Amino acid sequence: LHGQAEDPRHRRSRRALRAALRQALQV
Repeated sequence: LHGQAEDPRHRRSRRALRAALRQALQV
């Protein structure tokens, strides 16, 4: 899991996913 956390691509994906989830909850 450490390798994934170090991956900048995965980090951005996680952030985007969180933002999408937040928007879906706000809908």
